[in-house]
Amino acid sequence: MNDELICAFATAPGTAALAVLRISGQGAAQLADKIFRFGPIGSNNSTRKVVALNGYQAAYGHVIDPLTQETVDEVVLLRYKEPHSYTGEEMVEISCHGNSVSRTRLLEACQHAGCRLATKGEFSKRAFLNGKFTLTEAEGLADLLQAEEKQAQKLALQQLSGALGRQYSKINSDLLDFEAKCQMAIEFPEYPEYDISAAEYKRRTGELRRQLQVLLAGYNQGKIIKEGLKIAILGAPNAGKSSLLNAILDEDKAIVTDIAGTTRDVLEAETSYKGILYQFKDTAGIRKSSDKVEKEGIKRSFKSAFEADVVLWLVGEPTDTALSVDNASTSAPEWETYVQGNLPATKLLQELQAKGIKLFFVVTKQDLSVCKPLLREIKQQYAVNYPVLPCSVYNRTEIMQILTSLYDYYLSLGDQSLQQNVKVSSLRQYQGLGEIDAILQKLDEAAGGSLPPLDILDQMLQACLEKLALITGQKPDEAVIETIFSRFCVGK
Repeated sequence: MNDELICAFATAPGTAALAVLRISGQGAAQLADKIFRFGPIGSNNSTRKVVALNGYQAAYGHVIDPLTQETVDEVVLLRYKEPHSYTGEEMVEISCHGNSVSRTRLLEACQHAGCRLATKGEFSKRAFLNGKFTLTEAEGLADLLQAEEKQAQKLALQQLSGALGRQYSKINSDLLDFEAKCQMAIEFPEYPEYDISAAEYKRRTGELRRQLQVLLAGYNQGKIIKEGLKIAILGAPNAGKSSLLNAILDEDKAIVTDIAGTTRDVLEAETSYKGILYQFKDTAGIRKSSDKVEKEGIKRSFKSAFEADVVLWLVGEPTDTALSVDNASTSAPEWETYVQGNLPATKLLQELQAKGIKLFFVVTKQDLSVCKPLLREIKQQYAVNYPVLPCSVYNRTEIMQILTSLYDYYLSLGDQSLQQNVKVSSLRQYQGLGEIDAILQKLDEAAGGSLPPLDILDQMLQACLEKLALITGQKPDEAVIETIFSRFCVGK
């Protein structure tokens, strides 16, 4: 239990009917007695005390500032007794009117009574330290607070409920059981019941790696559910990038003209599809230019591409203003080697593939007869390795097909042969699981598929347990804990 009293509003800033203030720490009820009076404003019922309230019992009254004795607001107070509270400590919640003056004055009254303002995520950090939830559940809670789409909320709730934690517990239990038997085999080699055969070693490590790989395989989908699918729209000027963005959003988000180079900077916009957040970036048209501003915009176009999950490369009518790599000078910027005419050069395709970024070709202006042969040409050249989609911004079916194709790509990121009921969405957890899997893989490779020396096996299993303890928070890492809880708002 933390002896220091902290307070903060759990509700968001702004005018509302109510605002809820939290006070947590040893002596929260005693502090409340310094500022809370039972009954309506003007009454002075000094016989009743907050410390006499039962846990989960509410009381109507008003707050006074202990420094000035002025009335602050009419409120409802709710008491929690430790450990049956959110933080696991003694807690008080006070609901006041939701205007900025009442909120400010209530905070001041608490501070005058001896309470300090909480820092970001301090209530949740105390809850974690008091065993109310695990570190992985805390990350699920942080994701829940930031969820913007249905699938993200469902994933966060799944993690908050402990579903992911139970998977970690199973891996931890299997590692502990194997490591214990390994130690027994080392200490008591004369007892045959403690022997570990090569077959048992393969079976145990194989099952451990299967569990790890199921979790690892779900990360790409989990990351997109949590953060959204990042989509960069690239292509030559007047290929229809801004028109496509407007058609997808069904609003005039981007300026569209027949003047090439209208878009100079990156324009960001979001929409949702089947519960997944799509984050689009409309970028500057790619062409050879002497304009300093336009050149910077084109540079940012490729930066957006390499930060995306998906690149939509738009191809419209052939144009004489498109950059050709053949006439690029030796002093040309690096990005000029990424294009050849209106199309991405092999170098760009290779670098995107190496980074795991999916490229779609979108052949635009299919309502124009002059552009229809271009669709056949692009399909002949690229359809073997890349999706090629037709698009007219006047054809809603083709716009929806683009959204559906993006969703199908998201689905393809999961391994359909594995039961991915629980998905990892935290990079920290994903990297930690990968390190455990790598230890087991290297151990097996070093032993050539046979049983490794027992002392080496024991050391490697202990290393796996330590890394798993860092993931779950059983072995606290203060820097990791601070980073996770800094994502929370002050009142959480």
